Amino acid sequence: MALFLPNIISLATASVIWLWIYNPIGGFLATVWDSLGWFPVNWLSNPKTALGAVAVIVAWKAFGYNFLLLTAGLSGIPHEVVEAARVDGADGIALWRYILLPLLGPTMVFVLSATLLMSAEYVFTPVHMLTEGGPVNATTNIVFEIWRQAFRWFRVGYSSAIALVVFILFLVITTVQMLVSERVVSYEER
Repeated sequence: MALFLPNIISLATASVIWLWIYNPIGGFLATVWDSLGWFPVNWLSNPKTALGAVAVIVAWKAFGYNFLLLTAGLSGIPHEVVEAARVDGADGIALWRYILLPLLGPTMVFVLSATLLMSAEYVFTPVHMLTEGGPVNATTNIVFEIWRQAFRWFRVGYSSAIALVVFILFLVITTVQMLVSERVVSYEER
């Protein structure tokens, strides 16, 4: 439950939590940095750290869902296959490399493509609430740019054109994911 909790809370709530954590004066990271004798970092105002700070928020938010999917994929691998591999001498790294990862391949392809598609949703709110695309456009991304063109600068046609390109890109990603999964997954009984 603790790992999946970030996926349940809203992105706005997650952004506020991380705003407190990143606060350079009294936030959690500033307190840790101060206890180590380091200078506090203004994570969201520094162009070198702002994108990484937003990426941590998005990764924290998506981790539980991806962990749940990968755990389900691992539990779906037949125990007989793992036991047979162990009897044949596969252990540790060899078991993961030659048995578990190939059988987990379709799940990993789905998790990768779902993460790419969900990141468009997940990255907008922290950027909008915490950095407004700054500093110096360091956290500006395609989804935020669509919103900014349409609702801040009222360039609706340009925003629609960008959204169409993003839609086509997502369509290509989904098609590739379906083709790769179809090639890798076999549902026939043997």
